[in-house]
Amino acid sequence: MFLILDTYYLALERAFRESYNLFVQKLARGELTPSDLYDVKPTGSVPRAFFRSLNSFSIWPFYAALVIAVLVVWCLI
Repeated sequence: MFLILDTYYLALERAFRESYNLFVQKLARGELTPSDLYDVKPTGSVPRAFFRSLNSFSIWPFYAALVIAVLVVWCLI
Protein backbone atom coordinates (compact mmCIF):
# COMPACT_ATOMS: atom_id res chain seq x y z
CA MET A 1 0.00 0.00 0.00
CA PHE A 2 2.85 2.40 0.85
CA LEU A 3 4.54 1.50 -2.43
CA ILE A 4 1.50 2.74 -4.32
CA LEU A 5 1.24 5.86 -2.18
CA ASP A 6 4.93 6.72 -2.56
CA THR A 7 4.75 6.15 -6.30
CA TYR A 8 1.64 8.33 -6.60
CA TYR A 9 3.26 11.22 -4.75
CA LEU A 10 6.42 10.90 -6.82
CA ALA A 11 4.28 11.02 -9.97
CA LEU A 12 2.53 14.16 -8.69
CA GLU A 13 5.86 15.74 -7.86
CA ARG A 14 7.14 15.06 -11.37
CA ALA A 15 3.95 16.47 -12.91
CA PHE A 16 4.18 19.65 -10.81
CA ARG A 17 7.87 19.97 -11.65
CA GLU A 18 6.96 19.80 -15.35
CA SER A 19 4.37 22.52 -14.74
CA TYR A 20 7.04 24.60 -13.01
CA ASN A 21 9.45 24.10 -15.90
CA LEU A 22 6.81 25.26 -18.39
CA PHE A 23 6.15 28.32 -16.23
CA VAL A 24 9.85 29.20 -16.13
CA GLN A 25 10.14 28.74 -19.90
CA LYS A 26 7.21 31.13 -20.44
CA LEU A 27 8.80 33.58 -18.03
CA ALA A 28 12.15 33.43 -19.84
CA ARG A 29 10.50 33.99 -23.24
CA GLY A 30 8.40 36.87 -21.90
CA GLU A 31 5.12 35.09 -22.74
CA LEU A 32 3.80 35.00 -19.18
CA THR A 33 0.23 36.19 -18.66
CA PRO A 34 -1.43 37.12 -15.35
CA SER A 35 -3.62 34.00 -15.54
CA ASP A 36 -0.46 31.86 -15.57
CA LEU A 37 0.33 33.07 -12.06
CA TYR A 38 -2.76 31.33 -10.67
CA ASP A 39 -2.67 28.20 -12.79
CA VAL A 40 -1.30 25.67 -10.31
CA LYS A 41 -2.03 22.16 -11.51
CA PRO A 42 0.02 19.20 -12.64
CA THR A 43 0.63 19.01 -16.36
CA GLY A 44 0.67 15.83 -18.35
CA SER A 45 -0.93 12.55 -17.49
CA VAL A 46 -0.67 11.56 -13.83
CA PRO A 47 -1.47 7.85 -14.58
CA ARG A 48 1.35 7.76 -17.14
CA ALA A 49 3.67 9.49 -14.68
CA PHE A 50 2.60 6.93 -12.05
CA PHE A 51 3.84 4.01 -14.12
CA ARG A 52 7.06 5.85 -15.00
CA SER A 53 7.59 6.59 -11.31
CA LEU A 54 7.04 2.95 -10.45
CA ASN A 55 10.35 2.19 -12.18
CA SER A 56 12.15 4.96 -10.30
CA PHE A 57 15.41 4.39 -8.48
CA SER A 58 13.95 6.09 -5.41
CA ILE A 59 11.15 3.52 -5.14
CA TRP A 60 12.51 0.04 -5.85
CA PRO A 61 15.67 -0.18 -3.74
CA PHE A 62 13.78 0.74 -0.57
CA TYR A 63 10.85 -1.62 -1.12
CA ALA A 64 13.02 -4.43 -2.47
CA ALA A 65 15.17 -4.25 0.67
CA LEU A 66 12.02 -4.17 2.79
CA VAL A 67 10.59 -7.27 1.09
CA ILE A 68 13.90 -9.12 1.45
CA ALA A 69 14.09 -8.22 5.14
CA VAL A 70 10.53 -9.41 5.73
CA LEU A 71 11.22 -12.68 3.90
CA VAL A 72 14.42 -13.27 5.91
CA VAL A 73 12.65 -12.64 9.22
CA TRP A 74 9.71 -14.78 8.13
CA CYS A 75 12.08 -17.67 7.26
CA LEU A 76 13.86 -17.36 10.58
CA ILE A 77 10.66 -17.54 12.59
